[in-house]
Amino acid sequence: MDIQLEIKDGPLTPDIWVQDGSDTIIDEPTEGDEVYVGATVYNNGTNNADSAGTGLRFWQLDPSKGILRNNPTKKLIGVRHIDVPANNHDSFLLDNQSWTPERLNNGNECLIAEVWNDPHDPLSTANDFAVQTDPHVAQHNLTVKQHPIYTGIFEKYVPLWAQYTGTQFKVNVMPVTESGHFKYAFGVFNTRNLTEQFEISFVTGTDEELEPLKSTLGDACAGVRLTGRVKTAAFVDDPDAGEKVNGDPQKARLDLEIPPGSTTQHALVGAIEGGPVLLHIRQKRVTGEMIGGSSVLLVPPEFGQES
Repeated sequence: MDIQLEIKDGPLTPDIWVQDGSDTIIDEPTEGDEVYVGATVYNNGTNNADSAGTGLRFWQLDPSKGILRNNPTKKLIGVRHIDVPANNHDSFLLDNQSWTPERLNNGNECLIAEVWNDPHDPLSTANDFAVQTDPHVAQHNLTVKQHPIYTGIFEKYVPLWAQYTGTQFKVNVMPVTESGHFKYAFGVFNTRNLTEQFEISFVTGTDEELEPLKSTLGDACAGVRLTGRVKTAAFVDDPDAGEKVNGDPQKARLDLEIPPGSTTQHALVGAIEGGPVLLHIRQKRVTGEMIGGSSVLLVPPEFGQES
């Protein structure tokens, strides 16, 4: 029996997609929303693959933990049985099971789709999904946006997001400790098919930059003035590292080389004094092109409390 199933691979492959209930394709789903996933499957063999033995399965996982079957973050989205004619292809929606996206890797997420026929074209039993060499498996990288009412990567804080007008920065509000220390964890994701080099740095923001955002950050921030300063700050490669570090000038910038479809995890840690501080983390290519970033408004614990 000649059955040769395939899902075409690539970090941004159009042969795996996400859509809402009205069939609108969604490039960046929001955590907590109900959406659906689909894939285009090819049968390069000379015999039909019928639904009695042919399955299509979807997973979500954190790519920073490896594109592996034993990835501890791997979550099953759903399975459906499909028919694929010989020397043909068809598109299939997992319409019997919705997907509620999660931010397993700070929003830089990965979908895996795998197809098989039992017993004529089975899946590999290897731990590595081998998306670049195994035609049965494909990977689709995507961004899962943070829902404004959800707790994000700082479990005891609720980030409040707002979009800068005309820039790529987003802002969240983060209380610092009693001693002024903070830890801001983030991931850097390469969506391209080639290895990329990035420069990650940070700068302090201004009241003029913050002013247009105040109406979106809640009443507690309505009167905020950026009266503080950065006492110490440094990048660390371990997002789980403690908050207290000595400011290391050599760690005021990260120079990264990231393989295709991969993510690296880091944190900016340090301390402020004197009042609120706005920090911008900026991501540039080595050419100097600004391609993104993230901003955090650091506020002392007494900020917004009644005296």
